[in-house]
Amino acid sequence: MNVKAAVKSALKEMWFRLPHIRRRQNRYLAWIRAQYDYSAKPPSILTPSCIGGLISHNLGLAFRSPTVNLWMDNHDFVKFACDLQHYLSMELTFLAPGEKTEQFQEGDYPVGKLGDLTVYFNHYRSDEEAKDAWNRRRERVDAQNLFLICDDNRLSDEEIAALQKVPCKRMILFTARPRPELPNSFWMRRYESLGYLDNYNVREPDGFREFERVFNYARWLNGEKDFAIGEGQFPPEVA
Repeated sequence: MNVKAAVKSALKEMWFRLPHIRRRQNRYLAWIRAQYDYSAKPPSILTPSCIGGLISHNLGLAFRSPTVNLWMDNHDFVKFACDLQHYLSMELTFLAPGEKTEQFQEGDYPVGKLGDLTVYFNHYRSDEEAKDAWNRRRERVDAQNLFLICDDNRLSDEEIAALQKVPCKRMILFTARPRPELPNSFWMRRYESLGYLDNYNVREPDGFREFERVFNYARWLNGEKDFAIGEGQFPPEVA
């Protein structure tokens, strides 16, 4: 990470530790946790981004999936989810610094390979740390209790159809436009004018991420049908 990026990251963390931001976040955590059924079997949440780890952390759940604190391209995620046991059984290797593309050299984080898949460990400091976390968490995956979270950015109709066939308890596909033909789609209205989904995992100045504002993942994991947080429904004691 370069100096400018490091300073920016440090300032953001200082902001999010301010008392009024912390109070909002704590109220939100109490609100979302009160709605989750902790008597249910712990879920394994597969995602191509950090959202699964964030959801598990917010709910105080153990990480039962290796897709935590990392990201992979949506195309690779489809392959991963569709042939999960194959990829989980593979040995994770890492690219040498000179093998990384220029796009990711600036981040200076581990880039792993699972056969033909590339995994970007952007929240880890070393190959060893990333590999240890991946191996530890892949052993916890419960194939009988899988939940899939993805979005339709750059995915073809064929890839989306393949995802729909993955055996899992529940799947959700975030979209930037209404897609009523997809039973698992979830329209994130904020991004409609963009025509694609921007990073809905990034904290905004008030301390919350876009998915936290619109997606009641506690209810979704519970199996409830109504899990959208409509306009004006974000808890008033938090906002």
